[in-house]
Amino acid sequence: MRAGSNRLESGKIALLSAGHLIHDAYPAILAPLIPLLKAKLGLSNALAGTLAVVAAVGGVLQIGLLDLDVPLAGHLVAAAALGVLGLPAVVVLDVALTLRLRARAALVPILALPVLMPQLIAATNASAAALAGEGPTSLAWSALLLAMAVVYGAIGLTIVPTAIE
Repeated sequence: MRAGSNRLESGKIALLSAGHLIHDAYPAILAPLIPLLKAKLGLSNALAGTLAVVAAVGGVLQIGLLDLDVPLAGHLVAAAALGVLGLPAVVVLDVALTLRLRARAALVPILALPVLMPQLIAATNASAAALAGEGPTSLAWSALLLAMAVVYGAIGLTIVPTAIE
C-alpha cells in the first residue's frame, strides 16, 4: 500500500465516521422534535414520517458516495433493508400487548429483544457475507430476513387488532 493511498483511506474513514455520527444522532434529535415540527410547520404525518426515511437513506448513501470497496454493495443494501423490514411489526405487537400496563415503556424493549435476536443475527451475517464477497451466503441470510419480516407482519396483523380491543 502506498503512503499516499494510506492518507486517502484515512480521509475516507474520517468522513465515513462523521457521516455515521450524524446518521446516528439525527434520529435521536429528530424524534422528540417531530410533534413540534408538525405544529410549527403544519406537517402531515406522512411528511413528518419521511424525515426518518431521509435518515435511513443517508446511511445507505455513505457506501455509494465514498466509493468504498464493497464487493457486493447491492447485497449489503438488501440485507440492511430486509433487516429493518421486520422491526416495526415486532415493536407494534409488543406495544399492543403492553398497552394497558403502567410499565410499558420498560417492558417493550425487554419483550422485543429476544424476538428480534434471530433477526439481528441474520442481518449481521448477511452484511458480513456481502462485505466478504460471498454472494450465495448473503442471499441465504437475506432470504431468512425476508421470511422473518413476513412472519412478524402476519402475526402483527392478526394479533394487534385483538390486543387493542
